Amino acid sequence: MGRNNRITLAGFLQTQSRHRAILLRLQREVQKSRQKNKHAAAVVDERGAVIGIGYNGDTSRNSFFSVMLGRKFREKAAPIHAEFEAILGVLRGIAPKDSLRIFRGEIPRQFLGMTMYSYRETQTGMFANARPCKDICEPILRLLGFRDAFYTLPYSLGLEHIIF
Repeated sequence: MGRNNRITLAGFLQTQSRHRAILLRLQREVQKSRQKNKHAAAVVDERGAVIGIGYNGDTSRNSFFSVMLGRKFREKAAPIHAEFEAILGVLRGIAPKDSLRIFRGEIPRQFLGMTMYSYRETQTGMFANARPCKDICEPILRLLGFRDAFYTLPYSLGLEHIIF
């Protein structure tokens, strides 16, 4: 389990303008989602550059996950997590053989030390809890070597910071 550190969004944005730029980009990205609760995520490198971005959506939008997750999963029409879409955005930019290494249990260097930003909105535009889920996303972020994650909290102008 990671450590949690709660900080206010106002204090956070005053000290780090790059965080504001990332959150504003995620706020625009989340509008592409057709889900009831809109969720967007970004993979950010050590320099603060966004290298992968994605939003939650249905499995039919992404044939890779449709094949990986199988027919039973597709029939439930469960949404693809925004974190996966952001990771796929990074994988699209690297060699296919390196992408396959992940699914064989090898950890590619591309993700070591990266940060995941996760942003979520309700239908009314309010912040919602965007913590990476404990069953799927957190274990994968740890496996890939992510350093930490920042995510929005419900009904507040705050962020939570988790260190892996």
